[in-house]
Amino acid sequence: MVAEKPKAAAKIAYALSDGRGVLRCSEYGVPYWIVRRDGAAIVVAPSAGHLFGPHTDSRGFPVFDFEWRPIFEFDRGAGYLSKFYRMLSRILPGASLYVNACDYDIEGSVIGFKIIEAFGDVARARRMKFSTLAPQDIRRAYARMERLDVEMIEAGMARSEMDWLWGINVSRALMEAA
Repeated sequence: MVAEKPKAAAKIAYALSDGRGVLRCSEYGVPYWIVRRDGAAIVVAPSAGHLFGPHTDSRGFPVFDFEWRPIFEFDRGAGYLSKFYRMLSRILPGASLYVNACDYDIEGSVIGFKIIEAFGDVARARRMKFSTLAPQDIRRAYARMERLDVEMIEAGMARSEMDWLWGINVSRALMEAA
């Protein structure tokens, strides 16, 4: 289960455990939680917001080719994301089910999807939909998990990609004009 931030992951873990038997673990200095519910072990792992973003190695103008890559690979100010990336890459592969428990908005849909796509199996992914981190809302969302919200994922990725394409091309056009 992927949460958007560590604080949200902790609240989700405690809500799903009904306050019993929460095991706090750490990998690369990043906390994650293991709980049991309905006889199953659930790993609740946090992200730190977006781990992946559009990037290109192309030079010049215009730019239309890009790929989604770990942000810390191309943004010097995002080095802190590498420990989240390494933790997720270590604990997510091999899970029987992947759950996007990020915020139920376009950004959260993309954040969780890109992580599951990178380290898991989208075909075995589900979506929890909740608007607050109140324990009863989390438990209800867990009981009513749905398929991934593909429409929101596609909308979020399209928006990110268009923003990125616009920004990089306008920037490079202005630099060439100067």
